[in-house]
Amino acid sequence: MAVISFTFLIIIFLIFLIVRLKPWLVNYFKLLKNYGPVPCPRNRLPILGNLLSLPLDPHQFSLKLDQFYEESKTTALYCLWIGTYPLVAFFHPVGLEDFFSGSKHITKSPDYLFLHPWLRTGLLTR
Repeated sequence: MAVISFTFLIIIFLIFLIVRLKPWLVNYFKLLKNYGPVPCPRNRLPILGNLLSLPLDPHQFSLKLDQFYEESKTTALYCLWIGTYPLVAFFHPVGLEDFFSGSKHITKSPDYLFLHPWLRTGLLTR
């Protein structure tokens, strides 16, 4: 009887976890689909991105960013994943024209949600 109740609790916990993580996972897979063709470093992990390859020491961090720049300066744009957020760097004006030609790519970061109750809708928030 104890095994059945323990199994039942684990099933309830897994269902709760799936329901809570579903919006985040859907957003993550949309980002992967949209930024898939953009060149990225080779050692990108699924959820952590390039976080484990970035050192904590500021000098080593800048050297690593310089290494990423050397890898990507022949391409028009380059993507570095910080966790589940892609950071896109443009190295040629043509990439900027393609990216900013429409308004679908211009969205605010989720960090602006904290400012919205204070600033309401305006230049910083939508």
